[in-house]
Amino acid sequence: HHGARSTEPSSTDPSAVDFTDFNVIFVLVDDMGHNDVGYTSTDMPNATETLNHYAREGVTISNYYTQSSCTPSRVALLTGRYPSNIGMGYDLAGAFTTSTPYGVPLDVDMVGRHFQNGGYRTAFIGKWNVGHFQEEYLPHNRGFESAIMFNSDAIHYYNHTSTPAVIDHLTDEWYSPIDMLEGVKDSPFTLSKDTTGTYTTELFTDRAVAELGLLDSDSRPLFMYVAYQSVHIPHDEPPASLYDYDLDEYKLENIAEGVHSRWHFGKTLVAMDNSIKKMMDHVEAMGLSDTTILAVTSDNGACPGDGGNNAPYRGGKFQSYEGGVHVPAFIWSGAMANNVKGTIETGLMHAVDWMPTLLRATGAATWDDMGELDGMDLSAALLNGEEPSRGYRTEILLRMNKWEETSTPPYHYAHKAFDESYMALVVKSGDRVLKMMMNEAVSEVRHPDSSSSNYSCLSIDKTNLETFLFDVTDDNKEEKNLWGTLVEERANMTLRLRHWYDMANFTAFHMSEESVALAHWSKKDGFNGTGFVTPWHKPNEDMKLLLSHGFITSINYTVGKIYPVLEPPSLDEDPDAAEDEVEDAEAAEDAPEVAAPEVAAPEVAAPEGPGRK
Repeated sequence: HHGARSTEPSSTDPSAVDFTDFNVIFVLVDDMGHNDVGYTSTDMPNATETLNHYAREGVTISNYYTQSSCTPSRVALLTGRYPSNIGMGYDLAGAFTTSTPYGVPLDVDMVGRHFQNGGYRTAFIGKWNVGHFQEEYLPHNRGFESAIMFNSDAIHYYNHTSTPAVIDHLTDEWYSPIDMLEGVKDSPFTLSKDTTGTYTTELFTDRAVAELGLLDSDSRPLFMYVAYQSVHIPHDEPPASLYDYDLDEYKLENIAEGVHSRWHFGKTLVAMDNSIKKMMDHVEAMGLSDTTILAVTSDNGACPGDGGNNAPYRGGKFQSYEGGVHVPAFIWSGAMANNVKGTIETGLMHAVDWMPTLLRATGAATWDDMGELDGMDLSAALLNGEEPSRGYRTEILLRMNKWEETSTPPYHYAHKAFDESYMALVVKSGDRVLKMMMNEAVSEVRHPDSSSSNYSCLSIDKTNLETFLFDVTDDNKEEKNLWGTLVEERANMTLRLRHWYDMANFTAFHMSEESVALAHWSKKDGFNGTGFVTPWHKPNEDMKLLLSHGFITSINYTVGKIYPVLEPPSLDEDPDAAEDEVEDAEAAEDAPEVAAPEVAAPEVAAPEGPGRK
């Protein structure tokens, strides 16, 4: 791409360690909260001995923030952009599902592409979750030369079927396709059939070890993005090779008695940590420690109802309280200077900063190569203990969601007014870190010994919305709302939110296409699917053709209703007759509501019709 490495010095200090062309292993844990990593945990300090070791030997990032849920945080990590600036800002629970027909726009370059252009071999392993409805959106077409991926929010750890299941409105049956694909650059994706039955943590680590092994035969440095399914639900029992009751039980000895969700979560966490040890033992055995960077973080805060924990922070996943967005992160390299190892970086960092930080640290891309970014290069601070090249971060846009789905037909999404938008901003003002949240649901601190199992991340009370301003330096539990006191700060932060509101000018969001996707995936009678989650759109294909394969529906989680819809008319039918049918259905007293996302053919709700062969 640009041939030789950038000649910009990585640091002004001649004694600084040079990380040019280092291998980079980026590990993303799913739903691991502040109280879930050993080195900051009150009840599971020994659960992550491997992560504790590398954090202790590296640099811990104590003020690291991310988006509050899976898809937006992965968007930020992969692109260096705030999600709302590239059409991915609509982020309520259920906005991105197994059958979601949108993703990160194709004109946005991702971190894998930049490393590839910089002469790296690139590999993607694990949870993608940023677009899979069309093959062009999969990782092997976006800069990752090899990929093994699942695309939905969660799968079962052994059989890799998507969870929660997708409902098939033809039969009202729940259907769980297998969600695991493989891809190689310049080739079509393949179904990952041989891996079914392998616990995903083991599967992903084995793949990572295989990628490391190729360093013997391929002279290019490696950028490897490993997004474990752990510690997301469902917490299937780990294999004995990763959680040994004799050897590992002491790691969970401080868990409160009777809190079963915490114990199952803990086993999943220990299994992941043991698996990461296997990968890092490989790095050490290959003699790569002094030429490798390891970065580890979580995509968002934990779900207390699933056994995770964010104490002492308030709230959790899907929320902008500290519990949802202030998560563990550290960076390590065997090449770090002794005076840097074991230090804590207290400067603000956000998920968007990883891409420029790692690309600049290794010299894989210049600022010009990276294009327009929201991220900052913090490599000098994180790797050499120095002032970052362009200073420290003073502001973080935690959330900018100005869209909502309508709750009455015709169903679509609408722009919200500024005052009604769901927004959050962090600003560093002197020594203080201030956080403003607008229209956030009220939530509390959940401790790991509390009855947290009845508190799901999805049961946030959306009717009880408030606006907050906290000094999180002084009040990290977010107990003192300063909205009425810090008037000047509030005005300045409101102006900054207005700036980001105006920047967010479109959303890529489209409502889920359960039935149309199932018609492509299902192996049932009359369908010739593979039983796997596979892309179901083709570029420029008329959606009418897709509709002719079977039913289509939208599940609209945000307004709490399910909209079944009728079998669409076949292509040779009179469209006017179909419209009359719609009107008849609407007129019928007990007819279900009618959903119409943006598709070419009208979709109509029908009472139970006959199954379709």
